[in-house]
Amino acid sequence: MLNVITPETVKSSITEIKDGIRISLDWPLDKPSHPAFDRQRFSHEILNKAPMAMNDDEIRINTQSSTQLVLMGHPKWQATIAFQTGAVTLADLHAIINEHDIVLRPADILFIRVGFTAEYEKLSTQEKQDFSTRKPGGLLGLEANRDTLRWLWNNQFAAIASDAAGFERGPATGPYNDPDVSIHQWCLAGWGMPIGELFDLEELAGACRERKRYTFFLQSTPLKIPGGVASPANAVTFYKP
Repeated sequence: MLNVITPETVKSSITEIKDGIRISLDWPLDKPSHPAFDRQRFSHEILNKAPMAMNDDEIRINTQSSTQLVLMGHPKWQATIAFQTGAVTLADLHAIINEHDIVLRPADILFIRVGFTAEYEKLSTQEKQDFSTRKPGGLLGLEANRDTLRWLWNNQFAAIASDAAGFERGPATGPYNDPDVSIHQWCLAGWGMPIGELFDLEELAGACRERKRYTFFLQSTPLKIPGGVASPANAVTFYKP
């Protein structure tokens, strides 16, 4: 689906940049502090190069932790539901699009904010450590059904992203999901539509609310990892008021 981002699309999207406001969408690399699925935690070591007056950095990361790319918030949602299984429905998206007069165009990138990163920041150290094994589990995310898949395809989104940890309603294997309808499998493997997760959308959401405008120019430059399955997003928006 990245093929729909043509030179002409990029050129036309420059109109979203007006006053030069730049907002990073990357969560710090050390968050979440205790990644799920036993993924390696972020580590950072500063190496002193004495007698030279300089230091080196060495980092180790799992590319599927923190803000990542894997190859709209609604004011009525309660923030704490981000930590519970729940569905952002297609009807929710249609309501938001209509309320804010958003015009969808081929090659757009869809962002859905559910409040996950903001709520995670409020957890205690122990709660963060226990987060991936908490009972009950589950996460708020996009409802996975055939209507949702059809809508994503018909709108020709180049990519989809969220501040949620899993994008679609989790756990994805829950009884509420059609076993033949996995957004990850259809979008990633079927369509080549990248999925972004754990984006930091809080500052951007504030700018959107303040200016009552919900479109923006996005630049994301993933790392060149030959044969890799994911990459830090390295994303920044240029916002038009």
